[in-house]
Amino acid sequence: MSDPVGDKRLDSWKEIAAYLRCDERTAMRWQEDGLPVHHVGGRGRGRVFAYNQEIDAWLAGAKPAGPSSATHHESVAAPALGWLARIPRIVQAGILAALAIGLYASAALIWKATSSAPLASVTLRDNRFLGVSKSGKTLWTYSLPTELAESPPTRPPAIAYIGDLQASGGRQTLVSVPMPGGLRSEMPANERELYFFTETGRLLWHFQPKEILTFASGDYGPPWPIRVWLVYHAAGHTRIAIVVHHNTWWPSVLWLFDGQARELGRFVNSGNIFALSSVDTPAGPLLLAGGVRNHEDEVSGMLAVLDGNHVTGSSPEQPGSGFECKSCPPERPLHYFVFPRSELNRLDPNGYNPVVLISPSEGGVTARSAEASDVPAARGKIVADGIFEFSPDFRLQRASYSDGYRELHKKWEREGKINHPWEKCPDRFGPRLIRSWDPQHGWIEIHPNAGRR
Repeated sequence: MSDPVGDKRLDSWKEIAAYLRCDERTAMRWQEDGLPVHHVGGRGRGRVFAYNQEIDAWLAGAKPAGPSSATHHESVAAPALGWLARIPRIVQAGILAALAIGLYASAALIWKATSSAPLASVTLRDNRFLGVSKSGKTLWTYSLPTELAESPPTRPPAIAYIGDLQASGGRQTLVSVPMPGGLRSEMPANERELYFFTETGRLLWHFQPKEILTFASGDYGPPWPIRVWLVYHAAGHTRIAIVVHHNTWWPSVLWLFDGQARELGRFVNSGNIFALSSVDTPAGPLLLAGGVRNHEDEVSGMLAVLDGNHVTGSSPEQPGSGFECKSCPPERPLHYFVFPRSELNRLDPNGYNPVVLISPSEGGVTARSAEASDVPAARGKIVADGIFEFSPDFRLQRASYSDGYRELHKKWEREGKINHPWEKCPDRFGPRLIRSWDPQHGWIEIHPNAGRR
């Protein structure tokens, strides 16, 4: 919603709903949440009106204030109770008590009706979000901006999360608007923007990044499709991690927000991020990001270890490299690992080996890279993964390849794609090299299987 100019009066539920971009029944329900609506002739009958500035203040979470709020409330409310002054005081007391009991009963019924039909799902239909109960009843609607109607989404939202994001006992919603077109197989999402609603459908926050990042190779700006997301908790507080990729090139940005939609930082990676996970440690939560790192030499799998309460900075790049971020803060990750491509990956048409899965456990963290795969055949698809196991303090414990690596190697031997037997393969014991970076040591090389050659 654009900022209004002046204090515009909305003179019906239809105008109020149009300003809020919802239907009239939803606007009426929001009145129970404090939507500032004035009634002429008493609530429940007569006309209604509202002021756009008061609504904007309510949407922003502020209490409506200012002369228009106080003056107009008094001018329409006083006549409705004027008849009370002509009744004896003892009768007045009885009438007011009865009114209080009636209001209490009405509030109880409203609460019961709301709690008996909690929000179960959010769908996108005809350019509107619909909040739906378990029984299929529409609880609220929210109309998207009219410009989206020109290219309406053709698939359901990839992000539709419902939970107590604000630790308030309610059920807030994160739901996305898809980008035109379908989903790539390796991408959990491909969304143009994200909306954050209360359980009753009141918009709390809207996210659509417009950033322009400057690297040594040039500037990269919107659109930034949302590709990966994660909701996790740290010491009882909600954290919302959102990854966006440049629509054409390699930069990606990881944003971190709290449950009130306040930004807690951002991390820029010179390469796409495909996977997120979190892990609790005695020192606090860690946020783990996996994907690829672009470099002049090649595109390789990567794993970044970040502070789960405050992410910042960018991936460690060589000074002067075209992939060095010039507009990012100078901070770096706690750890950054690069996994060079394997022999099979160099023959795979995908052309790189992204980290696509991060699995924390009591014994540490395991990251898996997608090295290669066969085309689907009658007996199934052969998948070769890299498996990298770390201790809780991120010391490399073991690096290996899955059984599918050996199977695929032997199959490609038979097909003539590889000219040496598995027994002579330099990768038969696992990955030969891993590059590691941390603030204390800088870049170092690890040869995890050197003693087995």
